[in-house]
Amino acid sequence: MDFDWTTITAIISAIAAVVALVLSVWQTRISNRQHLFDMKIRVWMVAWGMIELYGQHVRRFEKKDEPYLALDQEFLWLTNNTYLHEAGNVVDSLLEANARREFFAKIEEIRSMAESALYVFKGKEAKSICSFLNDYGDLLLAMYQYQILLDDMQKRAGQFKWTLEEASSRLDEPSIRNEMHECMDRVDDSYESINSRKTKRRIVRQLKLFS
Repeated sequence: MDFDWTTITAIISAIAAVVALVLSVWQTRISNRQHLFDMKIRVWMVAWGMIELYGQHVRRFEKKDEPYLALDQEFLWLTNNTYLHEAGNVVDSLLEANARREFFAKIEEIRSMAESALYVFKGKEAKSICSFLNDYGDLLLAMYQYQILLDDMQKRAGQFKWTLEEASSRLDEPSIRNEMHECMDRVDDSYESINSRKTKRRIVRQLKLFS
């Protein structure tokens, strides 16, 4: 029996190509799942660190009808972990270029993490993580802006012999304080949502390599 070796070779080559393609697709899917899993872990670790920080200090944030003279300490409490500590440095040098750059870069990174949460997690849990990260970042930004105002108030009070109340009124401090209060309310709400047992249990279920 004669064999058409050309045809056989072509068939073998075709089979090998198909096998190689299947393996390539399979490896790509595994790689994509691994990347998705790594991103889930990254986003959740950042969010969990902020959840713990806020949970430890939430009772210290009581709304006031007067200027927050110790806001710098509260800001440091909310940035007191390895992920946020660089952002916390800005409170000691509010207008220094490098400190400002690091702070705003961290705020943008938090917002990016929040956006990523919508892609790597599913359902209400994705929205809960996204909302909390965005609200937390917004609160840090509002506190930073308020601290700049507070420093300016104290400087001008000394320069023009104003009382603290006069400086507050002249520089419209109450309206800036109210804006910060609104940020506090939003992060309070998103914290309550994400910190529930039910939500955390569902998030943990999604932290699986092949989910």
